[in-house]
Amino acid sequence: MKRALVFALTGLAALLSCKTKHAPGEIIVAIDSDLTPGVDFDELHIDVITTAGPSKLDTIKEFGQRSLPNSFPMTFAIVSNGDPTTKVQIRVAAGLSTLPGGHSVVGMPLLLREVTTTIPVDRVALLRIHLEWVCIGFAKQNPAPDTYVEGNCPVDGLTCLGGECVDFALDSATLPDYDDALVFGGGHAGAGDGTCFDALACFAGAQVVQPDANCTIAKPAGDPTRTNIALVSARCQGGICDDGSDTCLVPLDNATAAGWTEVGGRLHLPPAACRKASGVVVSTTCPTKTASSPTCGPWSEIKSPAGTFNAPLPDGAVAADGACSVDAGSD
Repeated sequence: MKRALVFALTGLAALLSCKTKHAPGEIIVAIDSDLTPGVDFDELHIDVITTAGPSKLDTIKEFGQRSLPNSFPMTFAIVSNGDPTTKVQIRVAAGLSTLPGGHSVVGMPLLLREVTTTIPVDRVALLRIHLEWVCIGFAKQNPAPDTYVEGNCPVDGLTCLGGECVDFALDSATLPDYDDALVFGGGHAGAGDGTCFDALACFAGAQVVQPDANCTIAKPAGDPTRTNIALVSARCQGGICDDGSDTCLVPLDNATAAGWTEVGGRLHLPPAACRKASGVVVSTTCPTKTASSPTCGPWSEIKSPAGTFNAPLPDGAVAADGACSVDAGSD
């Protein structure tokens, strides 16, 4: 999203800030997804909760196409009050307004990511919130008329990351310093520049592979800086979809909790990926996707390339029968 969301939090920033002789620190939250915004989810709600109470933010609905005001990645800032011990809870919920029975603030909730942390007082830190395909189902709505979105992990204090329930407390000292280039593919916020990841084009000639029992695959031959992995999903499950197919792809970032890492010459995927995906494909066509290179598409802040949506998927990459059954909750 363009920095317009920053001003939507002007009241919150004022609430969290205080008058000091030095500029306060802050966290900039960057929200991105491996899904298709505007299709797989069409409503997004952000809560920022401090000891002073929750923020008062409207649900975000206008995204998914270039003609709409909001785009991805979207960013907003939370400004320090000068006290490094002040805790803040951030909740990002995504859902679909078109699913029957949805009455929460995001319609039928699909995803909820929660983080509790502190705000640095001497720097601007980057906090990524990645709305993950493997975490669909880890959110639920309270009984009507309550519009609150709850997490679907077994106990409080946990959130879905990489398809698993993990502690949502985060030490802000571990966060990198904010830089536009880390969010917008080397570009600048609001400029439309940078480089995005054209998922279907990059996997058009991909190889279908079979993970082992530990959800690892062999490292492909060739340039290691061009290794990419995607999960195979059904259109009804979400992902980046070919216009003429019911099978879609979910590209994974390298070196993230929801992505893949290399250990001992094997490429390790999140275990949830092997439980939920219909298959796995590997490509060496494009530079390796990282969290800094968001997917291309009409939802993207990055203008070029526009994204390919008519590239043939790899032979053998087919969503499994029954893939559209509901998977709500932790595995």
